[in-house]
Amino acid sequence: KTLEKLQEGRGVGGDVHRRQLCAIIDEQRCLLADLLFSISCQTPLGKADVLLLLDYLRDCATVSSSGALDSVSTVVLMALLYAVSVEHSDVEGGATMGSAVWLQSTPIASDKTFLTEVNNSLMNGKEWKEEGLLAIVQLAWSVLLQTLSFIPTTAALAEALPNDPSVLFNQAVQDGALLYLRTAVIEADGFKQNEFYIRRVHWLITAILTQMPHKVNELRSNGDEVARIQLAHEQEGLEPPAGLQFDFVDLMKLVATFYKGDSLGLAAEFWRLDESTLSSGDAGRGNQPQQMQPQHRHVMLQKFLRIAGDMISPPMYVPYVDMLTSLANSSTNSQCCFALLRSSGPTWRVSLEHIFSSIRQYFVSLKEDGGAGGSAAA
Repeated sequence: KTLEKLQEGRGVGGDVHRRQLCAIIDEQRCLLADLLFSISCQTPLGKADVLLLLDYLRDCATVSSSGALDSVSTVVLMALLYAVSVEHSDVEGGATMGSAVWLQSTPIASDKTFLTEVNNSLMNGKEWKEEGLLAIVQLAWSVLLQTLSFIPTTAALAEALPNDPSVLFNQAVQDGALLYLRTAVIEADGFKQNEFYIRRVHWLITAILTQMPHKVNELRSNGDEVARIQLAHEQEGLEPPAGLQFDFVDLMKLVATFYKGDSLGLAAEFWRLDESTLSSGDAGRGNQPQQMQPQHRHVMLQKFLRIAGDMISPPMYVPYVDMLTSLANSSTNSQCCFALLRSSGPTWRVSLEHIFSSIRQYFVSLKEDGGAGGSAAA
C-alpha cells in the first residue's frame, strides 16, 4: 500500500529506485514487527492491541513460494500467541496461587470484555487470506479457554462464552492447524534460530497435550479408524477414499519436526526423570530435569507417549518412531526412552520385546529361505 501511494504521487522512479524502496519498506516492516514482538514478550497486550493483531493476520499475512509464512507474519503470529497464553503452569490440573495472582494482573482477566470481543473477532465469519493461520489461532484460543476454565478466578469468564473449547479445538484441527503449524511456521527459514519462537510453540504443543488430553485421545481413536480404512483398501488393492483426516499422524509429525535438533533441552519435559534413569555423567545439554516444572506436566506428557504407542496401527508406526527419535535427543532422554520401550507390554509394537521378536522372526525366515535355496541347487 505504501508503494502504491508513492506511485500515485509520482514518487517512484525506475526499476532500481523501486527495488530500493521495496527493500526499505520491508526492513521497516520487520523492525516494527520485532518491536511489537518484544513488547508482547514483556508486557501482556491489551484487548485493542490483540484485535489489531488479528486484523493484520486476517488481511495482510502472506506466504513464500515454499508455502511458509513470511518473516513479518511469523513475528506477528508469535506476538499473538504470547498475548493469548496463560503462562504459569498448573499443578495436578489446578492453578497455583502464584499463577492466579499473576493472571489477575493481565488484560485476559482484568478486562471483562477481553475474552468476549476477541472471541467475536475470531468467530465473525470473515474470510482469512490464510485459512491455516486462522486454524492455528483458533487452536491456541481453545487451549486458553480450556486452561482458564480450570482456574476459579477466570472459570466464569471462560464459561460465559458461547464457544465450547472442545468444539473449537475440533474445528481448528479439522481445518489443518497441526499440519499448517508444522509446514508453514516451524519449517520456515529462521524459525529455529529464535529461542523465543521455539519456547512459544513448545508452550502451545505441551499445553495441548496437558490441558486437553481428552481431545488427544479422540485424535488417537480417529487415527486408528483411519488406519483400519487404509489397510482394508490396501489389502483390496484400492486407493484409500479421499478426505481422510490424518490428524493424529499430523500431531506426531509436528512433535517430531519441532523437537528434532532440540538445542534448548525442552524435550526433557516429556520424560519422568528419576534417580534410576539418571547417571552421574549426564550433565550435558538438556540432560537435567527442569526442577521448576510441575510433576503434573511430566506425567501427562509421558502418558501421551504411552497412549500414542499402545497397539499402534502400521500406518502410524513410522511417525511414532520418528517422534520418539526426536524426543530422545540427549543421553538422559535416550535412557528414559529405552526404559519406556523396555517396560512396555506385549501390545506395544514398538516395545523392545516386539522389536527383538520381529528381528528373530526375520532371521529365521532368512535361514529357511537360504536352506530351501541350497536344497534346490543340490
